Amino acid sequence: MSNLPTVPGESGPGWSTWWSRIKAAYERGKGIVALDSRVRDLEAKLGDNRPSPYRKCPACAERDFRIQDRYRSRPEPFEGRYFHEKWLCFSCGHREAVNIPEPE
Repeated sequence: MSNLPTVPGESGPGWSTWWSRIKAAYERGKGIVALDSRVRDLEAKLGDNRPSPYRKCPACAERDFRIQDRYRSRPEPFEGRYFHEKWLCFSCGHREAVNIPEPE
């Protein structure tokens, strides 16, 4: 037996069963479209009010101070390791190097 609708009066699934399946699929699709439009509305409301992921530059105070390089180093054999970070401001070009001790 196929899932195709049959002519009323013939054996197999009737038109009412077929129509109820179409109606249920339409309702599910309508819910998905409503959810999608709600997500778009919330994204539009949020807009560009999110804070910048970058640090504030100590020289020009713009939020464009980004990490340029980070590596682990052990300069002395009897001292602990540390992370060496290089920072660069993409607005004014200010550079900064920081040594952060590695937690043990």
